[in-house]
Amino acid sequence: MKNVLILFLLFFNVISLLGQNRYSKKELEKIFKKSILQPKKSTISIGENSWKICQSKGGSEINMFENSFESQSDCCKYIEWTFYTKNKFISNQTNVCIEPALSTVTTANDWYEIEYIDGENLVLIIKNKIKSEKYLVKGIKKRKDNLHVITLVKT
Repeated sequence: MKNVLILFLLFFNVISLLGQNRYSKKELEKIFKKSILQPKKSTISIGENSWKICQSKGGSEINMFENSFESQSDCCKYIEWTFYTKNKFISNQTNVCIEPALSTVTTANDWYEIEYIDGENLVLIIKNKIKSEKYLVKGIKKRKDNLHVITLVKT
């Protein structure tokens, strides 16, 4: 009876470990690096090939859409992350529900760096000169068009 209980617990642990999604720093850096678009070495095209986050949707979970404009009827304001290295990006805000569409001017406070903590779960620390925020990588999905959707949870 004791052996059956041990086998059951071992089987349950293996199944639960297989069910966990494990994402690595290397995998995420590769995805971010693929979205870098610099026509010249000293030029960064803000907004082009950027990651879009719907700012209108509250909560601690955010979805980042790679290099595409997700047409969401309930979303007017987006935060865009434009990567210029695999761990550095510029953030700006866009409002598409007014004519003409508006985008914020980039300042020194809009330049961010990502620090990766690769442990049991991949954690991103996103920081600039003023603040630092921590996010857990909850999911990475590759869509039919080969673009990615990354789900982060603010911790």
